[in-house]
Amino acid sequence: MRADSSADIGAGHISRCGALAEALFARGVRATLLTRDLPGSVAESTDAMEVLSLPPKLGGDRLCDRRAAEIARRWLEVDSESSWLVVDHYDLDATWERAARGDRTRVFAIDDLADRPHACDLLLDQNLSDDGARRYASRVRADCRLLFGPRFALLRPAFAEAHATARVRQRVRRVLFFFGGGDAFDLTTEAIKAIGLLGPTDAQFDVVVGGGNSRAGAIRTLVSGMPSVTFHFRTDRMAELMAAADISVGAGGTATWERCCVGLPALVIVTAENQRRVVKEASEHGACRDLGYARDVTSSTIAAALGDALSGRFDLSGMSRAALSIVDGKGAARVAEIMLSA
Repeated sequence: MRADSSADIGAGHISRCGALAEALFARGVRATLLTRDLPGSVAESTDAMEVLSLPPKLGGDRLCDRRAAEIARRWLEVDSESSWLVVDHYDLDATWERAARGDRTRVFAIDDLADRPHACDLLLDQNLSDDGARRYASRVRADCRLLFGPRFALLRPAFAEAHATARVRQRVRRVLFFFGGGDAFDLTTEAIKAIGLLGPTDAQFDVVVGGGNSRAGAIRTLVSGMPSVTFHFRTDRMAELMAAADISVGAGGTATWERCCVGLPALVIVTAENQRRVVKEASEHGACRDLGYARDVTSSTIAAALGDALSGRFDLSGMSRAALSIVDGKGAARVAEIMLSA
């Protein structure tokens, strides 16, 4: 596997690879992840996935990418059990995939931008879309197998378990704030400020901060005197926290499908260009409310939307049902079965 995470990139690529690795491990296969050791990286070795750090950048990105491709190819040649190279990286395309694949290796590309060619045998775009085949028609070979939609969303097993017992939300008692692994726009602080703008409320708040957030210490201090707030740092209990919440305020990306899987209504802020399509489509399906791009969102924006939710001014149960209908949490298992049966 090849993916990166950092304060700027976020944790989504590593999260997807980790979920797929767990599904493969349950079927007797252990994955290896090649990743750069970037500031704010969340990549860690687990029982399911060994993490190997690539050499630091030397001579620019392209040279670094070529060296990474050589390392991947040599690893695949040495490891006689390896048959798939999984690439989840917006900066890598067909050139890299051809350079990295071994003579007997198949390539699995995970993408949602459809903005570059791929030399792959299998491609997954897990986002909602009615025109996936058209978007990728000129990007892949004619014999490439295409997987589209949240049916194949790569989520960890805990989310499938939570989906099985998920409830339809009726009113807001508990609110979850989570803006990804890095939170480059410091939206967590804006969300916490929004609590003070709401006025008296009995709601409880869970604030989750990812490992790539450089302001984690400051945020912990900020909420330390707030009895209605529970602080969580780099938690492995996201499925449990999402299942317990009645509404979430968070970023787009992979977390969109995690929230949907447990039926959690959401107020979503776009923090990267590649999230615009995801959030728009989820909003059109009724699973969330789009609050707009991060640079335009303030504590007042968040407080106003939360106020609507707390006072019952939008259809919380309808949003919850819509979310549950989109994702069942079994996507990683489906993808693993496809890979191992190919």
